[in-house]
Amino acid sequence: MDTWHALDPAAVADLLTTLRQYRWNWGTAQLPRLTDRLGWTITVTLEGKGAFADTPSPLGGRDVQFTFTDDHLDEITVRVTNRVLPKTGPSQEFMQDTFATLVKAGTDVLGEPTGRILGDNPQVRWRGDDTTISLMNTGVAVSIVWATNDDQDRWDQIRGISP
Repeated sequence: MDTWHALDPAAVADLLTTLRQYRWNWGTAQLPRLTDRLGWTITVTLEGKGAFADTPSPLGGRDVQFTFTDDHLDEITVRVTNRVLPKTGPSQEFMQDTFATLVKAGTDVLGEPTGRILGDNPQVRWRGDDTTISLMNTGVAVSIVWATNDDQDRWDQIRGISP
């Protein structure tokens, strides 16, 4: 049997709290300050397109993906489980259980979600005044996505999603 790992709910709650409280201008020039604050290490940068970072967690590297448009940061995705492949009954059970546990952790610190998307890749969202934090089960990992509300709305329109 494979062994899969997830951040514990307390670590996810701490990360969600930090993301909700952190204020910045979403410019790529500010990225090193953000990654230093969170203890992340940028490992790869694709000029004007994005970057990857490792976290101190044991989830397999490149835990964080940054998506840029020129010098604007569009979205940050933080994997909170390792990649769970191949898809099997037990692996999908792990993903569903982990997602449910982390939704509870998120709800405990951020309140009731402001949006839910059901289906094969469920997600819940907490939309604040300026940013949206989402927790999603992609089927191969559970991830937190953090974006400005404007960027989240634009991504939703591109993806045909309406939470």
